[in-house]
Amino acid sequence: MARGHLLVVLDGGGTKTHCVIGDAKGKVLAHGYGGPSNHQVVGLKVARQSIALALENALTAARIPLTSVAFGLFGLAGADFFWDQELLGPEIRSIMGTIPFEIVNDAWIVLMGGSPAGWGVALICGTGTNAVARAPNGVTATLRSQDYRLGNYGGGPHLAEQALHFAFRGDEGTGDQTLLQKELPALLGTRTMEDLFIRLFGHPEEPSPQELDRIPPLVFSLAAQGDLVCQRLLTTMGTEIGSMAAGVAVRAGVEALEFPLILSGSLLKNKECPLLADAVLQRVLSVAPGAHPIIPSDSPAEGALGEAIRRAALYL
Repeated sequence: MARGHLLVVLDGGGTKTHCVIGDAKGKVLAHGYGGPSNHQVVGLKVARQSIALALENALTAARIPLTSVAFGLFGLAGADFFWDQELLGPEIRSIMGTIPFEIVNDAWIVLMGGSPAGWGVALICGTGTNAVARAPNGVTATLRSQDYRLGNYGGGPHLAEQALHFAFRGDEGTGDQTLLQKELPALLGTRTMEDLFIRLFGHPEEPSPQELDRIPPLVFSLAAQGDLVCQRLLTTMGTEIGSMAAGVAVRAGVEALEFPLILSGSLLKNKECPLLADAVLQRVLSVAPGAHPIIPSDSPAEGALGEAIRRAALYL
């Protein structure tokens, strides 16, 4: 590694960016964090700032200069198509200088980090949803992973929108009664569902992203308490995103094999109520009975350090 001896792995998502610095033996030396870096959501300028901040914080924590880095692996939400690569490449180059790097979608570093053999299926459900698959022979399958209108489903904002929808349905008597009718107004700073309606009507930018982030944990909590509407929201979303994971498994040709199903993202990792992950697994197993679910204990950035070491060798 001519320019240094250390590796950078960065996991950039719709909520936060996590950077890890490690050595050639796979030891993690430091972590750094920044804000959201999905350029499709926050724009290229903010995404670059978040990436640069996470890297700077990791370098500071490790007490090393950037010149100590030999290679960078950037797993970025929103790096979906060649035009995303064309936008992101120059921005990362302006941060890394002459140090070699590669950009992949963040779902791939989830698979890299969670599957020792480097193949299988990875499903992310956090701010957004994505799934990828790789077969032992190298065949891959991905999702377009855009919005609902373009075939995507799931994620925190989607769950928050569904929670609001069914809370208002319950309030109007057109849906089942749910504790969301009491808890959502309190969570969002109003007294009643009518007050909440008045606040939101005509203001599509509300609730704020920060407020929306608080709704999914509430859904999990109420589901754990037995709220049938919240339970249904989780099982429905789990079934739908499970279909996405099953779909990429079939397209990659691994549905008849035993393979790791790597589950990542804040919603799939929620420990308060397992209904979402259970529904995912039930749906995937109906298509690919050899799937073995894995929720890695390491973060995606930590887990993908080994892959960064292998890729760095190509630049020697």
